[in-house]
Amino acid sequence: MRILVIEDEELARDQLQDNLQNLGHTVAVAALGREGLDLAQAEGFDIIVLDVGLPDMNGIQVAEHLREAGNVTPILFLSGMDSEEDIVSGLEAGGDAYVTKPFSVKELEARLRALSRRHVMERQAREAVRLTTGDLEMNRVARTVSRAGKTLHLTPVEFDLLATLMEAKGEVVSREELLRKVWGLDFHPQTVVMDTHLSNLRKKLRSAGPPVIENVRGSGYRIATADS
Repeated sequence: MRILVIEDEELARDQLQDNLQNLGHTVAVAALGREGLDLAQAEGFDIIVLDVGLPDMNGIQVAEHLREAGNVTPILFLSGMDSEEDIVSGLEAGGDAYVTKPFSVKELEARLRALSRRHVMERQAREAVRLTTGDLEMNRVARTVSRAGKTLHLTPVEFDLLATLMEAKGEVVSREELLRKVWGLDFHPQTVVMDTHLSNLRKKLRSAGPPVIENVRGSGYRIATADS
């Protein structure tokens, strides 16, 4: 993992860096809150290990700035304070876990791996909800679609047709597959019904950019991609 350690105490910072590197991680360090904040915003890290008691701006403030900026990197707080109030303050500021000093390397590594697993699962869940192809974006939970920032108002059938094509990621989807996924195995509409829905969908997509649904003669349809 790529880990950012923000810790003002030199000995503790060096020990953390050495221990994490010995475990196979890539580690960047910062001695001050502002320095760590700049690093976190400029580079991509898998986890941020953040001391609460920093001299220039405390760890709570660093976490708040990161979350306000939309940074979702997991934050593991380190602190010598272990009261319930302190822990709650850290978590409410956007922290994901809280370890009190002193702690063992094994405990720290276990917390880091647990955070990493959870972050990966959350990212996969977000990606499953959100589909993108070029400038076309779909949220399958909110059932919204936009192209080049313009919201497109689709009917339920148009939405399901587009979702089926986007899920295929540029692969051809046969007419039979579209019928099965959108209308179900037990009901196949007349050919003109599907053609009409597809025609209306293509018109709405073209209102915000060039054609995006390709008709592959004799095979079916696909979403145009850079490699198409």
